Amino acid sequence: MESNNNLFGVNKSDNKSRNVFAAVSLFIVLAVLASLYAFALRGKGLPNGDNSSSQPTHSGDVSGGQSSSETEDSSRPLSQPVSEDQPSSAEPGVSSDTVSEEPSEPSSEEITEHGWVINNLGYTYLYYGIGLEQFTYSSGTLDKYANAVDTLYSVSGSSNFYHILIPTRCEFINFPLDIRKEFYVANQRSFMNGVFGKTDGGVKNIDVYDVFKEKNENGEYIYFNTDPNYTHLGAYAAYAEYCKAAGLTAVSESFYTPMTIDYVFYGKFFTATGAEMLFDNPDIVYYYDVDEVYKSTTSVHKPGGVHKKDGVVFFDVPSYGYYCFLSDEAAKIEVTTSAATGKNALVIGDSSGAPFVTLLVPHYKKITYINSTLCTESILDLLSSGQYEDIIVINYNTTAARTINESLNVLAGIEK
Repeated sequence: MESNNNLFGVNKSDNKSRNVFAAVSLFIVLAVLASLYAFALRGKGLPNGDNSSSQPTHSGDVSGGQSSSETEDSSRPLSQPVSEDQPSSAEPGVSSDTVSEEPSEPSSEEITEHGWVINNLGYTYLYYGIGLEQFTYSSGTLDKYANAVDTLYSVSGSSNFYHILIPTRCEFINFPLDIRKEFYVANQRSFMNGVFGKTDGGVKNIDVYDVFKEKNENGEYIYFNTDPNYTHLGAYAAYAEYCKAAGLTAVSESFYTPMTIDYVFYGKFFTATGAEMLFDNPDIVYYYDVDEVYKSTTSVHKPGGVHKKDGVVFFDVPSYGYYCFLSDEAAKIEVTTSAATGKNALVIGDSSGAPFVTLLVPHYKKITYINSTLCTESILDLLSSGQYEDIIVINYNTTAARTINESLNVLAGIEK
């Protein structure tokens, strides 16, 4: 019995030692495996425990249904000047703070809040609930636009000749550097200075840049979220600066009743992209009720005839809420008023001209608005007729930096 007890004691001790040894070995193996796993994760640039992909894809809201690689390829040409009409930092008049590096890949968390959409408007950048137009230019397009303004001035006779450039919203967005690289934009302040410096001394350039910058910084609603245009408040800012330059007394904003069109407004950025972030951030069309105080008639010249309506701001506009200003879009619109000034004005410009014209009603007996993006015939007879005391050219910077110079030359009687 004693030998059996001794044998039992020896076996029990051996088993205990083996168990301890196995446990220690298992712990060492697990520790080594954990170290190797952590090292592998660090090599991929991911935090420990995160198995998400390091190559984010664009969501449907931002890329318009395109894959990540498709969206990246389509935006790449925008960050590399390839022709005269695209900017180069080496060209005079082009902002030195534009960025020409390849766009950086945003994180998967950010891509749902910003990114490119390619659509019928060209390139639209969606940024935290708003749509933006990219702004680029070259010294060549700057010169061509300034020369076209001079050409209009040269045939304007004795009329006072004013010129206004409207900065667009992307100028005042404080983009982080990685997004600025992706959304390659030129400086609009530099462009405006370049144009103003090259136009004839007889052209009365009206600089509204600082006013728009201040209003934007104050959070005033001068730009739509879902549309490329400015609001009636933005148009009023341009109108007030014009009045200072033209020696007119601007009608105070407080003199008008502020009104709202009774529906939410989804503008061209939304209709072109269908982006959910824009749908969730619709616009309200506020306006100053000019018609309540000043009587006028709007005549819209269409191919099928002239359509007349009383007033300059309208509720019953179809399809596109921005048409509430002057009721429609056309190459030529005339406004006759009850103003006793006896003066007439000719306004030549893009869509920025429509709400601007509504605010001129107190100052002119007749206002003729020529939409330079739609009019394809010479208006030399109007420019040189002497019937307009004041001629005003007004465009967004985005319009001026493209090919509008060709249209302006046609208006001045120069054939393409």
